[in-house]
Amino acid sequence: MSQYGAALDGYVWGKKRIVMIGPSPNSHGGIASVVSSWKNVGLFERWPITYLETQVEGSKIGKLRVGLSAFCRFLQLLTSKRVACVHIHVARRRSFWRKTIFALAAFASRCPVLLHLHSGGFARFYHRECNHLQKRVVRFVLDHAAQLVVLSKGWHEILRPISTNSNITVVANFLEPSVHAPIREERDKDTILFLGLLNKDKGFYDLLESMPVLCREFPRLVLVCGGKGEHGQITARIKQLQIEQYVKLAGWLSGDAKDRWLSRASIFVLPSYVENMPMGILEAMRSGMPIVSTKVGCIPDIIEHGREGLLVDHGDTAALQTAIRRLLLNDDERRIMGRAARRRIDLELAPQVVVPILDTLYSKYLARSGQQAGMPHPHDEEVRCV
Repeated sequence: MSQYGAALDGYVWGKKRIVMIGPSPNSHGGIASVVSSWKNVGLFERWPITYLETQVEGSKIGKLRVGLSAFCRFLQLLTSKRVACVHIHVARRRSFWRKTIFALAAFASRCPVLLHLHSGGFARFYHRECNHLQKRVVRFVLDHAAQLVVLSKGWHEILRPISTNSNITVVANFLEPSVHAPIREERDKDTILFLGLLNKDKGFYDLLESMPVLCREFPRLVLVCGGKGEHGQITARIKQLQIEQYVKLAGWLSGDAKDRWLSRASIFVLPSYVENMPMGILEAMRSGMPIVSTKVGCIPDIIEHGREGLLVDHGDTAALQTAIRRLLLNDDERRIMGRAARRRIDLELAPQVVVPILDTLYSKYLARSGQQAGMPHPHDEEVRCV
């Protein structure tokens, strides 16, 4: 039986595989965090998954080599007739065009494609950034996918003007239980945490603009920024705002370093312009931290204003200041919202809630390929990252 509740028959898997395509789980970004969560809860052990990495951190030559290697391996698997379905993790822009090559190859082989859409800016990408020919390609890929996998019910409205495909399944992001980031009642009251890319889409510069006024009111305030961006531009803006002593650029945080800040900071802030279901917010909620964020993407689906945190309109720096100030001044409200955030993760966004949906999907497509659902053989050496 699956660890998270899907009933599996106990038969040994045949030769058919689920090929999953996405970035290296060790790379930066939300999709990599999602894949890491899936691996950590044992999804790759229970299902016959071959993972093909199409994106890694490093040089352009290294990235090209990894992408070409993954595509060659993918063609080998397709021609061997050993693929039951292909699960493709895709965002927008280069991510979408890169994965389109894999999708088209799968379509040509009549192999079912599960297209997993992660980017909160996908609608803008399609309507504003694609020309007529590119829109036709986007529609073709979405229409011919056997299954569209999205992060919330709101995606039905996003996709309605783009695709005629009605096979849409909601699979929310989740976090595995963590003993490294326990909920703490006593935190550094004046420490604010930001996790994500340090760019305009994440609202990072709006957060910097809100700091001078807050720093005058709260002289011990510290903004910890875990992420990467244009370092020269960022440091220049921090200097212009005269907030150097209040901002800590911690670089990309992971593992124990990230967990330490998640258990230490008192408020998590992510004033994004474009989002889907950000893993940083989920991690902060799991650690018991109140959230200050914006009303974009799936964020209003996981944060109720005044309950798990405070939501403002993106770009409204004054409202952002007011929300942060409110939580800095009210210790009890921070604690109450932090507990509510933790409860929401445990009840709605935990593995035992989400993983059975994936189990059902995989069972369906493996059954269609003529296999019975069951536990993978413990020595099946193809359940790995390629």
